[in-house]
Amino acid sequence: MPSTLEKRSTTGEPRVSPLAGKPAPKEMLIDVAGLEREYFERRPDVQDRNQLVSFGTSGHRGSPLHGTFTEAHILAITQAICEYRREQGTDGPLYMGKDTHALSSPAQRTALEVLAANGVETIIQENDGVTPTPVISRAILVYNRGRKEHLADGIVVTPSHNPPEDGGFKYNPPNGGPADTDVTRWVEDRANDFLRAGNAGVKHSHGLFQSVCDGEVGRVERSVPGSFRQRSRLGPAWNCHSGCRVDESEPLPCGCHSIFAHPPSAVEPWCCGGENVGEQQHD
Repeated sequence: MPSTLEKRSTTGEPRVSPLAGKPAPKEMLIDVAGLEREYFERRPDVQDRNQLVSFGTSGHRGSPLHGTFTEAHILAITQAICEYRREQGTDGPLYMGKDTHALSSPAQRTALEVLAANGVETIIQENDGVTPTPVISRAILVYNRGRKEHLADGIVVTPSHNPPEDGGFKYNPPNGGPADTDVTRWVEDRANDFLRAGNAGVKHSHGLFQSVCDGEVGRVERSVPGSFRQRSRLGPAWNCHSGCRVDESEPLPCGCHSIFAHPPSAVEPWCCGGENVGEQQHD
């Protein structure tokens, strides 16, 4: 389906929107603070099937404005993923990336709290950065290359091409993903069990992170209860049109490679046909 920036002409050829290459108009912008408030405060109506966890192309998508993407959903889904990976014997690191949709950072923080409580070693972008979706798949595959046990998997926090008020949450198994329907059905069913029970049984270590720098450039470890260590090992990268590249010359101890990119100079949301047009509100 064409985006709002790309329409099909009568001849079938794409037509470029007059908004392309320009700052997003005010009417396209959203109230980011209000959206985050809804994410944390709204509780889904579990009697409404539309507000339960529902995986599409390997992930759950929705908006707090409709009760379909809230902290409750992410708590439930992440706990379900933790239980699924334990059942599958997946006990290597979990690579987690996010995009620049407004809800991706709050959802990543929620997920980290559950992963920490479950003792899952999680590798994320440094400096609260964002990561192109294919980078997570590649990091999983590179880490698992030649391994038969202690395999890695991943989570990508993105609703892909969905509107800026939406959030998304995807699971990538050790094959790099996306997860097949047998996996997503298992996670979806278990997550909805948690939702219906008011998330009783979800392990949650809210507020227990402490940042510790070990002196190695580009590496930050956050120590939390138990054996969990969250390592930020990936260099600065952002979304799918960023020109992120992989440095093949210097493998990291974890088995992956450093990932570097140069951030774009513009901070305004631009109508460029990407995933996040108009997602931040500027005064």
